[in-house]
Amino acid sequence: MEQSDTRCITCSRVLDDRAPVLYVCHDSDGEWQLLCGGDEHAGDSSCMRIVHAGHLMERDPSLAALFDLPRGHAASRESTAASWSRYERDEDETVDDERMHPTDCSCCQAYGHRRPLLQRFQRTARQFFVRVRDPDRFDETERRVVENVKKYGFHLWHVSPSADDDGFSYTVGLFDSYHHPELVIFGQKVDWRNSMIDFIVDQIREGKRFETGVLYPDLIEGFHCRFDSISSVGSYRDFLGWDLWYYYTVKRLKERVPVFQFVWPDMQGVFPDNSAFDNGYRQPLLP
Repeated sequence: MEQSDTRCITCSRVLDDRAPVLYVCHDSDGEWQLLCGGDEHAGDSSCMRIVHAGHLMERDPSLAALFDLPRGHAASRESTAASWSRYERDEDETVDDERMHPTDCSCCQAYGHRRPLLQRFQRTARQFFVRVRDPDRFDETERRVVENVKKYGFHLWHVSPSADDDGFSYTVGLFDSYHHPELVIFGQKVDWRNSMIDFIVDQIREGKRFETGVLYPDLIEGFHCRFDSISSVGSYRDFLGWDLWYYYTVKRLKERVPVFQFVWPDMQGVFPDNSAFDNGYRQPLLP
């Protein structure tokens, strides 16, 4: 943790509930964990978050005293009034890949599975970091994503329907290959989303660049469509986990890449941000 903008792993209790940091670890691979020290969410990767260390140090300046913690070492304390106790981590203290990467992978394409929204596709913070910058440790799914981007220019993820939406699809690697924002489409059938993204990407390959604030009459016959820019951190975290993984882990980018949501109208040509939109079509708009 050499500077305040160093990315680290924390937990929802620290970030959302403002619990104090009682455990700090400098992993052997160079990554940092600043956690609450509790075991109530042990094994639950959905509670993990990625933050800049500086945000946590603004709350607790005493964390700055741990800047020199060597790799493979940790520090803990009983409370904010107590002193930090430093020690070398035991091998048993390392994160168990099987626990964080369950066989029933929440990121896998499972069109028929109806599971809670985040559990199906969120690539959580600890999962990003556990394999960061080490291609030799990529699992089969991760290797397939990288290979498809190299071979086809992008990888396409399909996420099955939930109680809140009719499913969605999004690209990974489009910005890397063509310097065009990644794409995400909600609603309709998976085959339609697959064909629509292929159609749009074919035009991108030929040099076309889509923009926000423009109505496109030639993407769906008889209707105008548009692209909206996605900027919310929550949208990236909750819906575009594989983009976060690819650009941080494979491409080592520090900033989020641009993403466009392809927005289509109902049969009357009305868009979902209009109160007259047919609610029979479930197409949430990501901020």
